[in-house]
Amino acid sequence: ATVDAESIVLTCSPNPSSDVVSLTVELPKALPVWLDVVDMLGNRIATLSEGSVLGAGRISMPIDVSTWSSGVYRCCLRVGGITRSQPIIVTR
Repeated sequence: ATVDAESIVLTCSPNPSSDVVSLTVELPKALPVWLDVVDMLGNRIATLSEGSVLGAGRISMPIDVSTWSSGVYRCCLRVGGITRSQPIIVTR
């Protein structure tokens, strides 16, 4: 069964942040998810899920950015053939 791309949602808040960012994924049903944070050069900074099945609905995952350098990072979500990304702005 295919998944409607519009039913996959990724949000990051608060944004900008200097300590903890909550990454929220909304799924229409339980699906395997890949969720990474990369810097502007494409280097992986954090991996939150490598194909783990997340349940339907809204799931929030905190990520500690307090040790990261100031700048813009990208949270990248892959679910099947669907990709979502959101910037994470880290300030000091």
